Formats: sequence, C-alpha cells, structure tokens
Amino acid sequence: MKTIHTEHTTNGSRYTYDFSLSSTQWAQLDTPQDASYYGVWVNPFRLRVLTYVEGDSTVLQAESKADLTAYLRRLEDYYKEGDRELPKIDPGFDDSLRAEFVRLGLEDMIH
Repeated sequence: MKTIHTEHTTNGSRYTYDFSLSSTQWAQLDTPQDASYYGVWVNPFRLRVLTYVEGDSTVLQAESKADLTAYLRRLEDYYKEGDRELPKIDPGFDDSLRAEFVRLGLEDMIH
C-alpha cells in the first residue's frame, strides 16, 4: 500500500466522510475505535483505503486486489491480537459494493 494523499483539516469530523462517501462506492470499515475523530472507509473498485484520525485524512492505494485484501486481513489480525472486536465492512444497501468484497474473498468481514 502506498500513501497517495494526506490532508489536515481543522473543522469537521468523520461524519463528513460518512455522508459524502456513502454513495460513491466506499464502504465503512466498522472498528471498535470508531468515534467522531476516527473512521476508516474502503473502496474495493479503486483499491483504496481512507482513514480519518483527529483531523488528518490519508488515502492509501493498493497495488492490486490481493494487496488490498492482505491489508484488510492485517487490520483484522491487529484487532485479534488485542482481543478486541473485529473490524467489519459495511457496504450499506449497495449490492455491487457487497459483491466486490465477496469477489475479494472478504465475505466473512461483511456485516
């Protein structure tokens, strides 16, 4: 994964992303850390992960579908090691988004 964009904002919260990304092929990655200052979203079509942490947003670009899948599995392992609730992908009501995560072999992470 490589970083392709980083930005710092002084105004806002993760909810800005929740509303703006929900109709653009991004799925929220629900984690036990989710709060107004923290959130993660995944776009399986563009192979990107966006994180928002305390005003900083970063977009990561996967080199391949396998790279994106491996990255999400590493995140899952991180939470397993800490004995915490595992992250889950929320594609909302978007059937094509859900189907793409299934094609990536991540069906077990969808809720």
